[in-house]
Amino acid sequence: MKFIDKIKDKVADFVLNRELLKQERHSYIQNFDSARIIGFIFDARENSEYEASMRLINFAKEEGLEIYGLGIINSIEQINALPHKENITFFILNEKNWFGKPDSKWVTDFLKITFDIFIDISMYDVFSLKYIFACANAKFKITNSGEKSKYADFVLEIDNNQTIDNFTKNIIYYLNSITVD
Repeated sequence: MKFIDKIKDKVADFVLNRELLKQERHSYIQNFDSARIIGFIFDARENSEYEASMRLINFAKEEGLEIYGLGIINSIEQINALPHKENITFFILNEKNWFGKPDSKWVTDFLKITFDIFIDISMYDVFSLKYIFACANAKFKITNSGEKSKYADFVLEIDNNQTIDNFTKNIIYYLNSITVD
């Protein structure tokens, strides 16, 4: 990693942590029955990741939940190639400031929503997704065991061989198994 990239990473984490100090968040365990609004962030740069994310999002919608999704993509052409879905928006990976903070109207609007459950479906550590996950206003945050896990309420351990399909199936399993008083 280049020296300048290391500096950017340190500045990015510093700015993120400062923003989180301003945020007041109370976490509560939630499941599919107790939740009303659920948010998702996902990586749509690869078709398989997008399709697996949509299966989980559609499952939540079929459960009667109000859903919102925000996906990361590589280009505007990719947005045009994806089918339009209600309450699902995308932002382009390079829509960020010099240290990686997402700089998009879609991200700003998305972060204004209060979620009962917020799920990070992405399998990779990308600072833009980490920023969104950390700053999301949610009662219960779920992610995998990557860098974002320190901002989560529930972490699903994954290994290098686990697929996104297995990850999403585990999310469904645990959100159906958790008992909320």
